[in-house]
Amino acid sequence: MENNNLQKLELSKEEILDLADAHGRKLGALLATSALTDDLKDALIGILQYATPKQLDALINMMEDGLISVASEEADDFLRIELSALKRDYDKANENLDKDILSKLEILENKIKGSG
Repeated sequence: MENNNLQKLELSKEEILDLADAHGRKLGALLATSALTDDLKDALIGILQYATPKQLDALINMMEDGLISVASEEADDFLRIELSALKRDYDKANENLDKDILSKLEILENKIKGSG
């Protein structure tokens, strides 16, 4: 609920950076104190940079609510699925971006050839 209210506010760049810093610190503390395996923590840290703010909030909320508090096979499987989905979304976004960039470069190249 709090996140929906934040999205409606107009925040300055500094306020956004402060919020991002606070969320990062909170997530770091939650990860450091969690009972997740080190391999899973490393995997999470490696992929967090590709997560959307909504996905990061969901992860923080799950950790705060104790939904990810034990390093069980079930938790590992759940997070592995979530991480795979994040990676798939990231790869798809990159693929679309690559196609868009290549298309624009091709248009530019044709314009250059046409004017030469």
